[in-house]
Amino acid sequence: MLFDEERKGPSEFATRNIVVSLLFIHLASGSPSTLETRAKSILQYLRDPSKRESSQPPGFIASMHHPRPYRIWCREIVNVTKEVFWIFLHHVNIIPYPQACEHDSNDTSEKDYRTTHFPQERPPIPASPYIGGVEWDATHYLATHMDLLNGLIASLPMRQDRNSLRQELKDSGFEKCMGGSLRT
Repeated sequence: MLFDEERKGPSEFATRNIVVSLLFIHLASGSPSTLETRAKSILQYLRDPSKRESSQPPGFIASMHHPRPYRIWCREIVNVTKEVFWIFLHHVNIIPYPQACEHDSNDTSEKDYRTTHFPQERPPIPASPYIGGVEWDATHYLATHMDLLNGLIASLPMRQDRNSLRQELKDSGFEKCMGGSLRT
């Protein structure tokens, strides 16, 4: 349902936000020993579906293909910014910086990475002077995607796994999405 073409548009942000929230809650409720397994299973759900064998390109073309496994997920986020672009035009729609935490940047412990970077529960902050409506739903929907994305990265225990996922996300267009569509 999350990537269903028939269930698109601003009226569906709240419903789709529930789906992404459930994925994040499933990830966040896991014990430290099950986080990696849960993260990988959620990533499988978010991965683009594989093409049927009949629609696969010939072998010599497939060998030149660079995989972009999360294109549909990235497109979902970019489409929100296109459907309600005006929320990025209001000068009062800002995202406040979080409180600075005391963190030693030289500490590269894998456990500390997870505890430091896994998204924590925050009090709601209005996206603009009013609460409710399409802008509110769209902002929450995008924020939930970002929490899920950060939680998935933080749940992978090894640095090379996190970097591999970051590269797949970059190849799928997330870097352009974050630096262009989500940035004003």
